[in-house]
Amino acid sequence: MDSNIIFTTPITITDEILAFCSEIDSANRPIIVSVKPVNAVRFNYCLTDVPAYSEKKGGNVQFGWTIWECPNVFLKAEFHACWLNPEGDLIDITPKAGNENKILFLPDSQRIYEHKAVANRCKALIENEFTRLWLECENKKEELRAKHFKNDEVDDIAANAEFENWLTSKRRNRQKIGRNDPCPCGSGKKYKKCCLNDVAIKR
Repeated sequence: MDSNIIFTTPITITDEILAFCSEIDSANRPIIVSVKPVNAVRFNYCLTDVPAYSEKKGGNVQFGWTIWECPNVFLKAEFHACWLNPEGDLIDITPKAGNENKILFLPDSQRIYEHKAVANRCKALIENEFTRLWLECENKKEELRAKHFKNDEVDDIAANAEFENWLTSKRRNRQKIGRNDPCPCGSGKKYKKCCLNDVAIKR
């Protein structure tokens, strides 16, 4: 599902973000953390590389969640690790794809990395067919990430191939819905009067 959704660091900590964070860990509040990448930490390997860096340089690891938003549409939380340096400063030392210089980070009061896949947490801020489809796709991706997770890595090729097969099957099933059939979104309306013209599943 290619929805061209872009997630960024929230500019403002809204009530919706606070409520989302509370669902994940009610003991903490999200904080702004500076991003200062180091060569020893690889992109997407924070959960293993940050602890290794901390062992060499001192300090501690703080596990938690990076909070991303597609403003007014979606929120996403990714399990993450930041470095608490010996001076007590919390820093994100993992490179970012979008060269973000800060993140919104929710410290987790209990969870640590146990070399098992940790699913992203997603929430739609509006309710419609598009957001329902996106959430369904995200949940399927997380299920497949867990299935193909081994030795601290996801077999992306296998996970993506299985996801594409699932998505193809879903497209075919959707095409079988008659214009006068009840809409699959559960609205009670006919398909032609509801989601037929609302959104299409795209690659």
